Amino acid sequence: MKKVISLLISLFLCISVASCTSQAKDAVTVDGKFGEKPIVKVDSSVTPPKQLESKVLKKGNGPALTKENVASVDYYGMVWNGKKPFDESFSRPEPFNFALNKGVIAGWTKGLVGKNVGSRVLLIIPPELGYGKAGSPPSIPSNATLVFVIDIYGSNSKKD
Repeated sequence: MKKVISLLISLFLCISVASCTSQAKDAVTVDGKFGEKPIVKVDSSVTPPKQLESKVLKKGNGPALTKENVASVDYYGMVWNGKKPFDESFSRPEPFNFALNKGVIAGWTKGLVGKNVGSRVLLIIPPELGYGKAGSPPSIPSNATLVFVIDIYGSNSKKD
């Protein structure tokens, strides 16, 4: 009997976790075309996920990114309970180029490796893979969950 109850509790917890994960992705809506600044809305009444969420909104047909790549992207970043971006590159004349294995938050590396050039990706990044307890004042508070929409334009091998 105890085994049956344990099994039922485990099953319930698994369903609950899956439901929360699905709700978190559904709480973020993204409108706009690849290569154009997106319109991003977050339903902050939904609890943000505790784990990294990476969702391909538009799949590209280019090569998949690896940790060794230098990627060329545009991004739109906001905090989970924010109404406007804390930073975005779509308004700048050139895309943002960076090495996937250094110089960016861990959530970007983990969330973008394996994604194809030509893709638009939604990342929901928990604090420990973002700016953590320190935040990045004044626009990113301590322990903030981050939401990014990233358009991947290209990649090349890192030159050390």
